[in-house]
Order: sequence, then C-alpha cells, then structure tokens
Amino acid sequence: MKKSISILLFLLSGHWAAAQYIYVGGAIAYTTEYKFGYFNYETCTYCLDFTVPITTIPSMVSVSPLPNGNVVVVEGDGKISVFDPPSATPIFTINLPVSTSVGGSLGPDGKIYITTVAAGVGGAIYTFDPMTNSVMLVGTYPLTPWILKSPFFWNGEWYAFANEVTPPNDGALLKINMSNPLTFDTIYLYPGNTNDIGCYSPYGVTPDGIFSNASCTTGDLLQFDFPGNEFEVACAVTYPFSPSAQGISGIPAGFPPPPAICGCLTEAGGITTPNTFLCAGAAFDFTDIGSFLESGDMLGYILFSNPADTLGSIVATSNTPSFAFNSTTMLAGVTYYAATVAGNNMNGNVDLNDPCLDISNAVQVLWRPLPTVTFSAANPNVCINACTTVTATFTGTAPFTLTYTSPASGTVTQTFSGNTGTFQVCSLPGSPPGSLVVQATELVDAFCNCN
Repeated sequence: MKKSISILLFLLSGHWAAAQYIYVGGAIAYTTEYKFGYFNYETCTYCLDFTVPITTIPSMVSVSPLPNGNVVVVEGDGKISVFDPPSATPIFTINLPVSTSVGGSLGPDGKIYITTVAAGVGGAIYTFDPMTNSVMLVGTYPLTPWILKSPFFWNGEWYAFANEVTPPNDGALLKINMSNPLTFDTIYLYPGNTNDIGCYSPYGVTPDGIFSNASCTTGDLLQFDFPGNEFEVACAVTYPFSPSAQGISGIPAGFPPPPAICGCLTEAGGITTPNTFLCAGAAFDFTDIGSFLESGDMLGYILFSNPADTLGSIVATSNTPSFAFNSTTMLAGVTYYAATVAGNNMNGNVDLNDPCLDISNAVQVLWRPLPTVTFSAANPNVCINACTTVTATFTGTAPFTLTYTSPASGTVTQTFSGNTGTFQVCSLPGSPPGSLVVQATELVDAFCNCN
C-alpha cells in the first residue's frame, strides 16, 4: 500500500510561501545508512531522494542541495563529499585544513559556508566552491566566547547560533561580519541554564524562515520566530531518523522536484551483533536497533544465503531476533546472512512485496559441523589378558579431545593432534569370550563439543 504520514500541523505566525520543502538527511541510531530527502513543512510529509551507507559518511553535520541537483555533505571530521543522486558514491571529496567541522549551509553566491574549530587555534569559516571544487578561508576567530553552529544567510545578512565555550555555556544568535578576523553582533542571548541553544542545530533557511530540529527533545521540526526570539513547532513529527535529522537545508531554485512517490518512512534499522560462528544445533541470537515503523508495519528477521539475491535466497524467517540451525534446510559450514526487514504486516509476517520494504545491514553467521569419530581395529579379535590397537578417525577441526570407555581402562580422555590417532584397548583378566565394547562418550574439536 502507499504510505503516508498524517500529523497535526501547527501554523505559525507569518505567511507560508509556495516553497514548502526543506531538504533533510540523517541516519537511525547511526546504524547502516543515511537517508536524504524532501520534507514538506505544510503537510509534514517526507519524500526519500537517495540513501548512502553510513560507512561512506560516518559523521555528517550538514547537507546542502545545489541548483544542479547535486548534494554537498559536510562531515564532522572536516571531509566534504559531493553526491549526484541517486548514486551513493561521491563524485568528489576534499578535506578542510582542520579536522573538526561544526556545520555548513549554502550561501547566495552558490558556495557552501562551513564553520570549523581547531584545538588550541580557534574557530574559522571556510567556503567550498562546488563550481571549482576548491576551499577558501573566509576568516578566523578566537574560541572566546563562542563556538559557531551552522551559519545561515537571512534577509541579506549572515547569522549563526552559537554556544559559549566555558560555563555557564550560554547560547546566542549572532550576526556575522564576514571579515578576517570574524566579528559578531549579539542579536539574542540565551542563558545556558534555561535554553540550551545547542539543541537547535543544524538549520535550514527557506522563504518562510529558519528551521531546525529539536535534537535534545522530540525531533519536531521547529521554526525560528525572529520577533518573538524563540523556536516554535512547525511540524510535530519525528523524522525517520533518531533522535533527529543531522542535516537540514533550504532547497535552492532549480533543484529537482520531489519524486512522484513519497512517504516511505519505513526503516529496518540495523544489526549490531558481529559476524558469528556457532556449532550446529546452537541458536543464533542477535541484537538490532533503530527501526522506524509506520502504522500497519511490522519488523521481521530473515536468514538468507546470497547477499546478491537477498529476497531470492531466504532460507528462514522469524518474528524474533533468533535463528536455530535446521539440518533439513541448512548446511553446516556454509555462510548465511541475517538481517532485519520492515514492511507491511501481512497476516503476521512482513510483506516482502511492500513497495516501501526496507532491509537492514546483514551479519554473517556460520554453523560449524559437529565433530565425529569412528573406531576401527586391524585385528578385532583380542585374546584374554591381551590388548589391541584401535584407530580413531575424526571429522572436524583438530585438535580433538576424545572421551571413551573400555572394560579394562574405564573412562579415558585423550587428545589427538590430527584427524587420526590410535589407542590401546585391553581385555579384563578372566573375562569370558564375547564382545569387548569401546564407546565414545564425548568429543570436542577446536570449535565444537559433541556428546
């Protein structure tokens, strides 16, 4: 079914213009991938544009769409990546001269303005020019008293929210003089003990105003009211990111429109359990986090054999994060893959044909075969008060520790370094003619125990 969000919209003072979209990006609990897309702040609905593995951009602080349809992502470690959606591979990357970025936004000159800090040096603003793929210093400032958050251009002036470096860690709205050194005019001051302005970052600017996520509270979309000197709720909504979007930006003129089909917020989250090796018969229990389910959705779990054909190679499904080894459908020694899957609830199972179906990262699991042993004797006939040599042949991974019983020796435990080994079996004095039983009671190889 087509998915949508129906959420109460709080109208703010001021006029809602036709440019009703902002561009947002974020990841659920920083698990598997970043999602980028359009958020309609009139209807409080989301349209997915493209996704990028979190390993590609592990610390995003801002996202800026460009008029040509490309998207610029600034990372917290000072790396800048340019994407051409829907491709998840950057078409260009560059590093800033400093290692810590705080935020960034698109300026009226088409450049990305990026705030940075450097320990023992201070703060600085750089520009990234996507036309020339070059970085230039705008200006520096000492880290007293402020650390700038994302800069933004509004009504012909540059602004930034900021946090004080030292206690009481006040917040402020600053107007920036883009000079070197940078100078600031304080527009509003927020006492640190009552308003942590650091919660309101990053930001997006549209003709309707300045927007932010309340990352310290609910993830609602907020709009800043300049005359009222406060943020107000624009959409009481939690994005498909947790706890909030890590990047918000206004959409420039000429940027491609949202896709025709919108509203797929379903998110399978991710598996945090590492690749696992088990013995056949043991259950694989794993941990998953960060799922986001719409009304009518459910979360399920799949075990599959081919990562190139996930849905076509499913060998088991579950409604709990656990899989048992099934010898009728699975093979020991073969690598399988476990993942979470989220989609419409169809009779208690996830509908794998749901157009909004989402599949998490996969973790490998391999069940090792249990070791085996067989006994043989070159001469199975043993005289009374005599001994014979028994050969043990093992399957599994050496070394092997075998526990066995025999009439004369009782219970014996012996370790063998290879896949074959021998031991002596003797008959008891005075024992009558008949069978002499040698029985294995326990076998342990390098990985597994067989009783």
